Amino acid sequence: MQEYHVLAETVFYLLIVLTLAGALLTVTARVLIHAVVGLAVTFLGVAGFYFYLGSPFLSMMQILIYVGAISIVLVFGTMIGYTPRQIVETKIRGENLLLALPACALALAVLLAAFSRTLWTPAGQRIGDFSF
Repeated sequence: MQEYHVLAETVFYLLIVLTLAGALLTVTARVLIHAVVGLAVTFLGVAGFYFYLGSPFLSMMQILIYVGAISIVLVFGTMIGYTPRQIVETKIRGENLLLALPACALALAVLLAAFSRTLWTPAGQRIGDFSF
């Protein structure tokens, strides 16, 4: 029994190291594709935690959706996106700024009007009221 306890703790600490190493690679990478790889490693570590906690279905969904789909979308976005030189060459011009400021002001006015006209009821008063 003691050997299984030591093995379970070892697996748990290895999952912690895997997840934190992937997260550290994600935030410290200088190349964007390395950050995506670090994010995929972090997602694999989280899937390992799900499996460790006794939920293999959730673990497989984590791998399928996040490690597979989200990481692939980020890789495609990295390949299609602008290069750093293109970003430096692209500057915000004055006419774009003149168009953006009124659009932002209009969006802010619409949001403030929506917030001011909404009846906010505390959650405690809605207990038993199942009409959303």
